[in-house]
Amino acid sequence: MNEEVLPQRTTVLFTHAVAQFIADEVGADVLHIKGPAVESNALALGALPTDPVRTSVDADVLVRPAHISLMLQGLTRHGWTLLYDFSGGSPFRHAATLGREGLANVDVHRYFPGIELEPEAAFSRLWEDRRSLTIAAQRIHVPSLLAQRLILILHAARSPAFDLTKEARAPWVSADPETRGDLARLAADLNADVAFRAATGGLDLVRNEPSHDLWAALSTGEASQVRLWRARVRAARGWRESVRTGVSLLAPNTGRMASRIGRPLNGGELLRAYVEQARRGVRALLRETHHADAPPGDRK
Repeated sequence: MNEEVLPQRTTVLFTHAVAQFIADEVGADVLHIKGPAVESNALALGALPTDPVRTSVDADVLVRPAHISLMLQGLTRHGWTLLYDFSGGSPFRHAATLGREGLANVDVHRYFPGIELEPEAAFSRLWEDRRSLTIAAQRIHVPSLLAQRLILILHAARSPAFDLTKEARAPWVSADPETRGDLARLAADLNADVAFRAATGGLDLVRNEPSHDLWAALSTGEASQVRLWRARVRAARGWRESVRTGVSLLAPNTGRMASRIGRPLNGGELLRAYVEQARRGVRALLRETHHADAPPGDRK
């Protein structure tokens, strides 16, 4: 007898509701972002059920940084398993992914890429203007309509071959001049000017900012891993963070590898992973050096 499988959209809605229930239980401040947590007014689009832009495969929550441990412990107590920690999720190291049978995965964000204000201060700024809505009969907290728009724009800015797709067109292209000004001011408040300009134009105006090269690369679909690596190191805050970022980007993503094979890597597998990653790094560096030395007409 085949088991009934809930539609993906339904499991995502339930996951948002469960995440809020757990946050309330442990006393963690949580803002639900993206997907079904985005209100129609923030997108200037139609009704939620027919709007494809908010289709999502997981639930994204932004947690007050001081409450991250509380939230992760609460999820674990309720049967969630850590799939990827913060270092294994993405090069931004901004979110941990947890999963539970019967529900969608939940991405627990400790900050949002593109927002360069200190994470605790940034969360407080978003929290003070929060709104509430109901998902799966659970009252949840979401950012203000303006912040919802900004988060979608920042998210779209780091998409490969960024082209102001529908997700960004709704909150930006359709915005009136007053709303665009409000978005620019909120981006400035959150020190998100660079990513914001990468998405909306005027990136040259912030070309002296440390993160300029990174967002220029991300928003144009930069393919060179060496140039991306250099840009991420330059964008890091302080020399210690630059060193840590540089080293971490050279290491293999053992968390994802373990998830793929369903168990922790043994010593031999770890060694081979590091050797292969080093080889890939050397090959990429050699290709980049060859590209830089080649005559302009021969560069590919």
